[in-house]
Amino acid sequence: MSPELARARRRGAARWFLIVVLLADSGCGKKGPPLAPLRRGPERITAVSARQEGKTVVLTGLLPDKSQTGSPVAPLAEVKIFRLDRGGLSGVPGANVRSFQRAAMREFNKE
Repeated sequence: MSPELARARRRGAARWFLIVVLLADSGCGKKGPPLAPLRRGPERITAVSARQEGKTVVLTGLLPDKSQTGSPVAPLAEVKIFRLDRGGLSGVPGANVRSFQRAAMREFNKE
């Protein structure tokens, strides 16, 4: 192999190496402080109240008209309501109440 051909190959290899290093360096992500997660979904329901009518509980409240970002919200088709049953708290002494509450909250959050 001639010396000129060897020099040309080294220069070509050096160029490819430089290109690879520049591409790898440019893809390291955005610089700057971390940002809070994007807020999605409607604002919270406000003025919530509950009353019992026989064996039924009637919930009332004001549904939001804007999202957490301030943009208008499409009409809500469904509102899900969850209930945490704390019926097992009666007769549970002292420190066991807190552990029961923690266990009940874990189960509630899981479902």
